[in-house]
Amino acid sequence: MSDKISGKWKELLIIVMVLFPIIFTLYIWPMAPDIVPIHWDFTGKPDNFADKATGLLLFPGIIIGLYFFMKYLPKIDPSKFNYPSFEKVLLTIRLALHLLLLFIHFATSLSIIGSPYDITSYIFYALIIFMIVLGNSMIDIKQNYFIGIRTPWTLSNKEVWTSTHRFGGYLWVISGILILCLLLLLQLLHINSETIFTIFLMWIGVIVIAPITYSFVYFKKLEKAQKS
Repeated sequence: MSDKISGKWKELLIIVMVLFPIIFTLYIWPMAPDIVPIHWDFTGKPDNFADKATGLLLFPGIIIGLYFFMKYLPKIDPSKFNYPSFEKVLLTIRLALHLLLLFIHFATSLSIIGSPYDITSYIFYALIIFMIVLGNSMIDIKQNYFIGIRTPWTLSNKEVWTSTHRFGGYLWVISGILILCLLLLLQLLHINSETIFTIFLMWIGVIVIAPITYSFVYFKKLEKAQKS
């Protein structure tokens, strides 16, 4: 299958994943109460509520908005000339993003209609898997203003961008696999949800701060080398 045909099938799959939340929302509408949860704590219990229309339509609306934003991103980015070089990677990222959003919508919708199958706690695992996929795509992302590790140092220096994304990609993939295994083990050992949530947040902090720090240090290293 050629890249062009493969790309069309992936785009079609993304469109299906955008439309499914709308269809599923219409299906569960009669089963949903007038006041529905719109936010859940780390144990999967609702802690914020809204009216039925807002609660059921907000997330599908966000999904539709993200589809058009990501689809036409290359047209509004000043670095649009770089996008053709990582077009396939961007399509993979969009596919993974909409798969994640579809899972979140399905999980939260089940909670809204009072399903006994609480899968909201597994959203953490879906997020980790998404970050692993994103990390695996990092090395192929070229300089742009919307996708990737965008710091003043990566945006101002192509070498810093490339090196930082290589470092961040390996970090996100390797640490993502390790944290996924650890959290699954902790859940099997019936460790409380608060501990699992804390570890998850610590991991997010590391994978966000470490690449930013790396880009600054590497930029300063190049700057020092140029002066000497």
